[in-house]
Amino acid sequence: MTDRVLRDRMSLGHHTARTMEEIVDQLVEYGLSKNEAKVVTFLAKRGAERASVLARALKLNRTETYRTLRNLQRRGLVEASLEQPVRFQAAPFSGCLEILISERKNRLAALEERSEILEHAFESINVETGAPAFERFQVIEGRARIGQKLLLMCESSKLQIDSIMRSSDLVGGSGRVVLDTLSTLAKRGRQIRVITDINAAIARFVEPFQNSIAFRHLDLVRRPVPRVSIIDDTEALFGIGGSEEATGRGSEQVTLWISSRSFVRNLRAYFNEMWSSATPTLAKTGKPEEESTGRQA
Repeated sequence: MTDRVLRDRMSLGHHTARTMEEIVDQLVEYGLSKNEAKVVTFLAKRGAERASVLARALKLNRTETYRTLRNLQRRGLVEASLEQPVRFQAAPFSGCLEILISERKNRLAALEERSEILEHAFESINVETGAPAFERFQVIEGRARIGQKLLLMCESSKLQIDSIMRSSDLVGGSGRVVLDTLSTLAKRGRQIRVITDINAAIARFVEPFQNSIAFRHLDLVRRPVPRVSIIDDTEALFGIGGSEEATGRGSEQVTLWISSRSFVRNLRAYFNEMWSSATPTLAKTGKPEEESTGRQA
């Protein structure tokens, strides 16, 4: 065997090991232990094997190997033969994934069913009132988590919601959910103001909500300002990183949630300044008044 062939085989073996490690790490997130993930991956790829062969290949002790195989059999991921010595066979890998996903879905459904009972049980507990409320903050990362937090805050509002949003926050499915929520709350008496960059792409999304939400246009590319959402006088979201302009469209958004009346009052004063400098929009077109006036002239 030449040195080149030997190097190629060694490289291929290293690549295979690395790929298997990556698959095992992913399967752990599906609800398997690391050893269970190793056994499933090995058997699904190798085919039926005795427990002793499995233990040697994966460097597991025999007791742990049999315990792992029993757990996997209970979950329908591995089957045992009737012959002696017994051999174990994993379900097809795609079938294993379907079983694991189904387990997660069933657990989530069970948790959802129990949540109402759990809430009632919690409300029934009588305890002495604790220390008075204090000012709090939380760092929230990721667009989905930030969006969920914003919706919860808006739904708990009583009087007023002010927000500075990027145009990218208002387009697509998630943006439609935000606008629908704000519009519904406006019809229930909330005062809602939104500052955003109302360009041609965003105009058609904004127009159906002009009668319930007050919009103003601000060039957020030329005048970059942080994302801000202020709920009543009690809490706020303040963007502290991850803007498209600064770090690229694929970057992760980072936002600070703050429950501090003094901070919220200062943040609303900042918002009011931005609102005064922003351009009002026409109810029917969703475009800045000065731009529309310029075209008419």
